[in-house]
Amino acid sequence: MHATHYQLDVELAETHWWWVARRKLLRRLLSRFLGGRGKRKILEVGCSTGSNLRMLQDFGTVHGMELHPPAVEYCRMRYPGIRIYDGGIPDPMRDTFDVICLFDVLEHIEDEDGALEWIDDHLAPEGVLLVTVPAFDFLWSHHDELAQHHRRYTKPALEALLGRRFRIAYASYFNTHLFPAIAIVRLVQRLLHLGGEGDKAAGGRGFSNGVLQALFSAERIWLPALKLPFGVSIFAAAHKGKAP
Repeated sequence: MHATHYQLDVELAETHWWWVARRKLLRRLLSRFLGGRGKRKILEVGCSTGSNLRMLQDFGTVHGMELHPPAVEYCRMRYPGIRIYDGGIPDPMRDTFDVICLFDVLEHIEDEDGALEWIDDHLAPEGVLLVTVPAFDFLWSHHDELAQHHRRYTKPALEALLGRRFRIAYASYFNTHLFPAIAIVRLVQRLLHLGGEGDKAAGGRGFSNGVLQALFSAERIWLPALKLPFGVSIFAAAHKGKAP
């Protein structure tokens, strides 16, 4: 990943509609599956510059893991009290964790089954895995290429993948309210062979920023009581150990 990506992440993470709304949704979902703050150890794999770490601290003692040195330095500078592991899957690690989070990370890893084996090895008994991934191959865009994604997922495919090692507690699409607009934009970009700087920087200023944030974050009203039938992304929660 280019260093400019991390600088953009730092600049936008606190105000941009996509980051802010996604954290609101994740907080809602984590409250459902983890409850309040406890003694649990939480690891966010691929924590980038740390935009989720403060939110995760509401649920336990947080650790981060990041492969790219510029992002590691940003994390350590912003959160000196949080341990940041310098590395990534499948680097060896002695510690185990009660919760492991992969928020938009699995699609970056070529060996996805090997990554889940690593997670299984580093989850404590009855540990919880929390995952978000991008959805639907037809939404593939220049943004995926810039972000060095290997794939996008459907919910059934993600459930089948996770179900080889874990007991799935919940899975749903999200970013559903904005799905039609995003799908149209990406399909037009593909048809016209348009590039761009990526979707996440779009609409990040002024009135549009507030509207997009409100539309996206409103989905926390429905989640996790309902499972949304489609969306730009997928969230899944799973427990260590295969179903009997």
